[in-house]
Amino acid sequence: MIMKKYILVSLAALIFATGSLVGCKSTPVTPQTSELQFTAGRLKILDLDEMSDIMLAKAREFKKTDNPQALKDGLIIAFGRPDEDSVLEKTINTIKTPMEDNDLWEPAVDELVDKSISVIKDETGTAAEQVTYGVVLENIIAQFKPDFVKQYKSPGFEARIIEKIASAELEFSRAAAAERKLNLMKGNLSPSLVAQRLIDRRESALKN
Repeated sequence: MIMKKYILVSLAALIFATGSLVGCKSTPVTPQTSELQFTAGRLKILDLDEMSDIMLAKAREFKKTDNPQALKDGLIIAFGRPDEDSVLEKTINTIKTPMEDNDLWEPAVDELVDKSISVIKDETGTAAEQVTYGVVLENIIAQFKPDFVKQYKSPGFEARIIEKIASAELEFSRAAAAERKLNLMKGNLSPSLVAQRLIDRRESALKN
């Protein structure tokens, strides 16, 4: 009799627990999502081989479909990864070469810079997106710096891009600043300030 009572009590407890779980599922939580395929926080953990595979996949997709969006997506991924280990230099040409061959490179970079400025300046998108586009601009500045220096007396495309970033006078929102510190362990130096410093050095060099 005691054993039967124990079984009934246990069964009732199991039904209650199951009902509670079902009740929890009936109230779904909608997470904050990003329109980006990869954010900087996720990209930073990808190694050289993984980044190379992604770039190759984007290049092959373009070759198969002739759709430039595949290469543009690859461009955001390439520049959106924090580049402390110099992986960008080893992977960017996989998509840069077909872009240059099809006159897509400069328009795509220009478009990406405009998008990055818009997301950061207008604080649209999630904090993770703002951070990712900040990394995009930082990497573009770093990649374009050598050509920018060569163009002191005759500014070209790279110089115009750095000037555009400087003139945007960007500042990170509080949410983006917190995201950078948490996931990237980075300070919040504005890409515009980094670009402006290059311009100041150019002006000083030209005076001398």
